[in-house]
Amino acid sequence: MSIIIILTLNAEEYIENILNVIDLNKYHILVIDSSSSDNTIKICKRFSCEMEIISRSEFNHGSTREMARKIVGTDISVCLTQDVIPLDSTLIEKLIAPILNKKVVVSYARQIPHAAAGSLEAFPRQYIYPNISNIRNIHDVDTYGVQLFQCSDSCAAWLSSALD
Repeated sequence: MSIIIILTLNAEEYIENILNVIDLNKYHILVIDSSSSDNTIKICKRFSCEMEIISRSEFNHGSTREMARKIVGTDISVCLTQDVIPLDSTLIEKLIAPILNKKVVVSYARQIPHAAAGSLEAFPRQYIYPNISNIRNIHDVDTYGVQLFQCSDSCAAWLSSALD
């Protein structure tokens, strides 16, 4: 069974959206919660998620993900933030497929702006996340420039051995 890491802080508004879409018979969920003061922990426990509670001051985008990766100890680490909105139950399979097929060592999903997003929020997402999947490598630097090295950490999978 694969493990999915979800980072939360006061996520009661969002977390059920993710947990209702993910096949909980196929995936174990580890929630790293930054001491939520709402019903996030209660909701996650209702879905039988494993919980790791940290203080808010301990949270750091990189080191918290690395801590979670070390906890799960899997070959592929899948990490989502609380506000990811999976379009369907195939999200995780699509995310890890390029890694399993040895085409990439990191894979991330497209971020689509929320319906109520203003232009300052929507434009960067539409620019950075085109509606066509692609695989990039160092040979594409002339095409993408610094964007070549961009990776969303909101919904991503990493080959653990590459990070090690």
